Amino acid sequence: MALTTPVSNSLATTTARDVSARLLVTSPSCPSGVEEAYHTLLTNIDLALGPRAGHVIVVAAVDATADAAIVGANLALIAGQAGDRTLIVDADTQTPRLDALFGLDQAPGLAQLLADEHRDLRELARPTPVPSLGVVTAGVDGGRHSRLDRLGDLSAVLPRLKNVADRVIIVAPPVLSGTDVMRLSEYADGVLLVISPGKTGREKAARAHALLEKARTPLLGAVLTPR
Repeated sequence: MALTTPVSNSLATTTARDVSARLLVTSPSCPSGVEEAYHTLLTNIDLALGPRAGHVIVVAAVDATADAAIVGANLALIAGQAGDRTLIVDADTQTPRLDALFGLDQAPGLAQLLADEHRDLRELARPTPVPSLGVVTAGVDGGRHSRLDRLGDLSAVLPRLKNVADRVIIVAPPVLSGTDVMRLSEYADGVLLVISPGKTGREKAARAHALLEKARTPLLGAVLTPR
């Protein structure tokens, strides 16, 4: 599990909402060193995947003790600030976070795109203060949060996402919460595993690692980040 990158280990204990706001690299109160760590992480990912455009990266936590949404959001922000056309997609329909992090409505989003693969991406890929970054939120399926029951349909819409972006970053549900990550990894160039030191047990991290290896998608490494 190379590319292990500790993002920050010294945040004060606050509410989850406060921590989320402070950890975004665009926040004035972002802890020192966090932005540089994400720059390094993105550089390492590029070295691992090569120079071609259209990379699809899945970001997934081991379990609910770690925060994949923050890691995915910050990677996307750094890539967007560098001028790369970047899309970040919230595929964690059980506990969607990107809408709150970016101050967006949850719908329309991925659920609507899976229901209608010809839906206009300009409506779904919401703009952000970073011009090169668009966000596809989780959406709402049937008026309720649901698992990606139509996840197989992602193979039909992913080419459209890749056509409008140099990078597609998919925030997935936790690895140990079900099979969603394994199914998402079928369409990915690599998976980034998110671990919260002191909270994510070694046994669980090892089990998640083993499950990802079975999916035969390159494991890009692990990010250590507090929640």
